[in-house]
Amino acid sequence: MLLEHHGENSLASLVMKAIEDQVAERNIRTPDLGGGSTTWEVGDDLEQRIRKMTRMV
Repeated sequence: MLLEHHGENSLASLVMKAIEDQVAERNIRTPDLGGGSTTWEVGDDLEQRIRKMTRMV
C-alpha cells in the first residue's frame, strides 16, 4: 500500500481494517463483487468507517 511505502503504517492498518470489515459485512459492494453499490457509495462508506475508528482511538 502507498501509505506503508511512506511509513504511515498505522494509517494503512486503519484503511485495511475498514476494507476488511466492509467486505465481511457484504451489504455494500460494487457489482463486480456481487453488489449493487456504486464506487462512490463504497468510498463514502469506507470514509465513515475510518472516521468512526479514529474517534475511538
